Amino acid sequence: MKILFALLMALVGGALFAQPYYTAYQMRAAADRRDHEALATYIDFPAVRASLKRQGTEFAQRQVAKKVGAGPLSELGGLLGSVLSDRMIDAAVTPESLGRLMAQDPAQPAAPSPPAEPGDPGRPQPRPEPDPEPELRFGYTAWDRFEVTSDDHGQITRMVLGRQGLAWRLVAVILEDR
Repeated sequence: MKILFALLMALVGGALFAQPYYTAYQMRAAADRRDHEALATYIDFPAVRASLKRQGTEFAQRQVAKKVGAGPLSELGGLLGSVLSDRMIDAAVTPESLGRLMAQDPAQPAAPSPPAEPGDPGRPQPRPEPDPEPELRFGYTAWDRFEVTSDDHGQITRMVLGRQGLAWRLVAVILEDR
């Protein structure tokens, strides 16, 4: 009986440990299928908006300080930039905008290959290499926080999943400067 209980506890523990990995996989699958309704179920939109607003405010303040320097004018410019970025984020981070974004077809028709050189009609022309997929890293940062980090040619994006009850949802997107 003790062995059965230990086996059951190991199975439950393993399932709980694997849950955010599975959630990240489900999010990726929904994005690949372009199913914005399914993807939206994994996103806590108010929390994501709040994380982006904090970053927008900090970015606006840094940019104004670079251009104007320190002082009251800098603070006013940072405040104005923060208000504008907050409004843009409120409008951009919604289930509807996610649907519109996913409805756009990013697939471009293939460019026609250049004609073969005269005197070499049978030689195939080289095709450009497709961009490699971004490097992804997954891992817990706390018992209730899990990060998916994407490194796309030096552009780092951290997507933070948070435990909400028994489920995991995207609660923050962190865009890192390099």
